[in-house]
Amino acid sequence: MKKLNILLAVSIGLFGTTTLFGQTGGNTVWFTSGNNNILPTEFIGTLNNADFRIQTNSLDRMVVKNSGSVGIGTTTPTGQFHVNSTDKRWGIYGTSSYNNGAIDSYGIYMDCSNLGGGSATSGKFSCTSTGSSSTGTFGYADGGTFNYGVYGVATSVTNKYAYGVYGSASGTGANYAGFFVGKVHVSDKVSIGIPSVTPAFLHVNSPVGETAFAVQIDNLSKLKVNSNGSVSVGGTTNGPTDGMYIKGNVGIGTGNIASGYKLSVKGKIMCEEMKVQLQANWPDYVFAPQYNCLSLSEVENYINEHKHLPGIPSAETIKNDGLSVGDMQARMMEKIEELTLYVIALEKKVKTLEAK
Repeated sequence: MKKLNILLAVSIGLFGTTTLFGQTGGNTVWFTSGNNNILPTEFIGTLNNADFRIQTNSLDRMVVKNSGSVGIGTTTPTGQFHVNSTDKRWGIYGTSSYNNGAIDSYGIYMDCSNLGGGSATSGKFSCTSTGSSSTGTFGYADGGTFNYGVYGVATSVTNKYAYGVYGSASGTGANYAGFFVGKVHVSDKVSIGIPSVTPAFLHVNSPVGETAFAVQIDNLSKLKVNSNGSVSVGGTTNGPTDGMYIKGNVGIGTGNIASGYKLSVKGKIMCEEMKVQLQANWPDYVFAPQYNCLSLSEVENYINEHKHLPGIPSAETIKNDGLSVGDMQARMMEKIEELTLYVIALEKKVKTLEAK
């Protein structure tokens, strides 16, 4: 046996080839310099119930378990394919380059199906870091017209959920299931807080007692929808108990907000009732003894000169500046009360003449 080993070593040195594996019976010899005419029944591996291992520097680098699971960087794979990286920046690094026709290329492509009633996930990524940040999935794209750092496609049966990209975050720090630097485009509907098979364009669900929806800019809640259905808009942190609260000016049908006004509407307004609460005094001052009511002759002279009642804006003024409902109601009431005083005075004169 010793002589046979010496003869084999001499033969290898002379012919410049080394034997990696010899099949029983000597029908096939595998060489490190390449192999030809390999039959479909020939392989490199184990015949007994043992793992197949690949080593470098006397350390296990890859193992194929007798069950069929493959491990890279680990001898105990927990899945069909398990990569464990302890001293590399990337656990799995995939690249793809294709320039032969308009066909999609994928650096890493995964497909998964579960017909047993459970969930199916093409790729699940989790990351733990003691440094400044931890990212479960990082996508980067640079190239042609449409570039996707992370692209997910999901198809479900009726009334079932499917997620093209699924992310979850938990902990006591600042945790984000998704973090985007740059623009975000949504071509269909968005559901936040709870899955919805047929959501509205934007469906937000939150725990009871918490803000249902908020848009925060510069640490101020510019838009907040509370769980009781109330809405706050315009930099307020305390929403109303019900209805809507708007802090700031509002334009409907126009972006040209009239100076000094909270609401500007371009178009008609219809309602069943409108209440105007004036800050100024209502014209009951007309009935005060010190009120100086113009005589009818003075009113006549004013009308002849200005062509409108005293204290009432002209048609030209209304055309240019508009009509203030609350102010005009007060002015009209002033004229009605003055008219009442005129009628009372005339009645007294009539009775005096009748008595004579």
